[in-house]
This record gives sequence, C-alpha cells and structure tokens, in this order.
Amino acid sequence: MILFSFTEKSLKTFNSLEMNLKKRVTQKLEQLKSHTHIFSLLEVVVDFEPATHRLRIGNYRLLIMQKSEDNFLILKIGHRREIYR
Repeated sequence: MILFSFTEKSLKTFNSLEMNLKKRVTQKLEQLKSHTHIFSLLEVVVDFEPATHRLRIGNYRLLIMQKSEDNFLILKIGHRREIYR
C-alpha cells in the first residue's frame, strides 16, 4: 500500500489552501494510491535535492521525496511560479 506523509511545513501550507484546491490535492493523492503504476503519473525532478519527484495539480506542484518503494514524503506545496525557488 502506498503511503503519503507531509512534512510539518507542507502540512501547514496544505491547511492554508482554499477548500477546492485542498479537495483536488486529496483526490489526486487518492488516485495515486489506487494507481497500479504510480511512476507514470509522477515526474522525476533533476538537481533539486532532496525532492525526487513532482506532481502537477493545475497550477500547483507538490515536491515529493521517495523514502522507499511505497513510502513518499511531501516536502513542499506551492504555485508553479514559486515552488522551485
């Protein structure tokens, strides 16, 4: 079973998002949990340590670190123009 966890900072950011955006993020994470090949939906991030993958949700991005085969840590959530700074 795939597990997603938030860092303290990313959880605080998630809680400050608008309700409809929170719902979209939650739905996307649920889709990933039930997807048979999760890496077809996650993009690999190059030269942006410690993040290993990103997930696109409209204009927002989630930077994710893969901790193990089925354990992922959400490092950062933000608008696409701000997330990579």
